[in-house]
Amino acid sequence: MPAIGWSVGSVETPAETWVFATNLDLRDEQALSWRQRLTREALQAKGILQ
Repeated sequence: MPAIGWSVGSVETPAETWVFATNLDLRDEQALSWRQRLTREALQAKGILQ
């Protein structure tokens, strides 16, 4: 099931709007959940999400 998976969206904070896109090469169905988890972790690391 190799495929390309995208997670695209935006986050609005009181001060700014952030737009993001995460692209992953997916090797199996287990990797589907990685898109959201990795995107959330990246936004948290940047201080955009808590």
